[in-house]
Amino acid sequence: MKRYLAYSAGPIFQTISQARSTKALWASSYLFSWITREVMRRLEVWSGATNNIEFLNVFRNNPDIYKDNLGAGLFPDRFVARINGKAVPDLQEIVQDVIRVLSVKLSKDLNNPTLRPPHSRKRKSLPVEACTEEAVSKWLTQYLRLLALYIELPESETNPVKTVDEYLNSLELASTRVATEQIDFPDIIFEDLYYSFLIRNGYNAPDFPSTPEIATSAFAASMGEQEYNRFRSILDDIHTPEEERQEKFIASLAMAAGGEFRLCHKYIAIVRADGDNMGYLFQSRNDQERTQLANCLADFSLAACRKVRDFGGVAVYAGGDDLLFVAPVNSLVKTDADYQQETIFHLIEQLDKLFVEKVLRASGVTAEEEKHLIAAGKKPALSYGISVSHHKYPLRETLETAQENLFVKIKSGDARNSIAWNLTKHSGSGFSSIFNKASPVYTSFHDLLNTHLPGKSVDALFLSSVIFRLESLEGLFRASTASQERNQRFHDILFNNFNERIHRGEDGLLSPFLGSVLRLLIACFDELPLSEDIQTEQIRSISDKCLKKVYSCLRFVHFINTAPKS
Repeated sequence: MKRYLAYSAGPIFQTISQARSTKALWASSYLFSWITREVMRRLEVWSGATNNIEFLNVFRNNPDIYKDNLGAGLFPDRFVARINGKAVPDLQEIVQDVIRVLSVKLSKDLNNPTLRPPHSRKRKSLPVEACTEEAVSKWLTQYLRLLALYIELPESETNPVKTVDEYLNSLELASTRVATEQIDFPDIIFEDLYYSFLIRNGYNAPDFPSTPEIATSAFAASMGEQEYNRFRSILDDIHTPEEERQEKFIASLAMAAGGEFRLCHKYIAIVRADGDNMGYLFQSRNDQERTQLANCLADFSLAACRKVRDFGGVAVYAGGDDLLFVAPVNSLVKTDADYQQETIFHLIEQLDKLFVEKVLRASGVTAEEEKHLIAAGKKPALSYGISVSHHKYPLRETLETAQENLFVKIKSGDARNSIAWNLTKHSGSGFSSIFNKASPVYTSFHDLLNTHLPGKSVDALFLSSVIFRLESLEGLFRASTASQERNQRFHDILFNNFNERIHRGEDGLLSPFLGSVLRLLIACFDELPLSEDIQTEQIRSISDKCLKKVYSCLRFVHFINTAPKS
């Protein structure tokens, strides 16, 4: 028999989904990463130079991941480790020791009045006895769901990680959380504490960026840090209600930025990413290759955090192929020569390139092997759930939507290497779509984002007119759907109905932007091919789905080019 240790921590999503601020979202997520890190660190110390502990599904040979102030949690909510020697560490005692240390640190923060300033939102008055180490330890023990197990499996077991994972899954479903005390410790620790131990340990910046700061982070680059911080100081006025401060900050910044300030600078994106077919990739490797792959994922985590930060966002969690971050919808990214405007979809593209470079190529997956994996339907990639909302929109709802976009709209079905996204406007209306990143639709959408529009002064007006005109032409598109000459008819519809100077290129043909719209139309309709015996009502349903995707793409482009209403 072979011996294993298994560890699992929770309830993660239930905890982070209660956050009302970016600071609380980050700190509540980091809590679980910090606990896992400290448990693994103690196991490493116990193992010493003998390497009696071999982590099978998490990185261990990169010392950088154990450092403080990396800007995000890097450790997962579970791990499986093989015991190679005769001695067996007491994992439950190690976990309890970590909780004891955590209780000391948190109770010290709770008793420090400078960390809970008088202007905290709805500051709560806590009795002294509620902040003792014993009280905090009791709450942590009741609230956290930490499983620490010793398991023996037969020598013939070829995939211990999967077997132990299934066992942990069943235990997590069976376990229940004991009701907490009347004192709302999560709210006090994550929301009220100004500069908690968690933020000091992992983020190292007391001025944690709020949603309006993240939304407008592009102006820190275009204006310069000093000028931008002059506006940012508005948020530090403790004598003004928070919502009023945020409104004044946005309005002052918009006035100074002039035409550069767009509607999208009032919005944020919460992005949830997860790897596809990584389990299959791990299983296809020997032990040494698995270790290399795990360490490559650690390198990717660190690089992804930097990429998100450079974009103006905040990485909440980066555990290998599992990412959670908050970012602006539109940002300025420094290039060799100047700054370049990029959207959240450009950031996704950069993260995908990093994944190929830092994970696949660095771990030995060649381009040729990747082709074979694609042919077998096992391409290692990242899928994303993106939720875009106004900076005032409840953070919990935006987070839950991003989670649903990834795990319900993509992961629950056969879709992989995809993006499911939605945009919720301040009015409550919105639009959404799903892309396979290898599809011509996604390529066409990127072409739209990168295509030069006829001039900043008419961007929004031009795009509105295009969308409005397309909607009026829906009958013509439906009538052409089943035609053998569909693509040519689509071209003729656009050419004949968009016939002003602004719609033409220098060669008299469709302008570059309308050419991109045509390619998008064709790509969307190609995704839903028609059978020979298709009925008229089915044609209408298919064309409506295709046009809905086209409109979503165009409305996003319109959104990032629209000036806010005064």
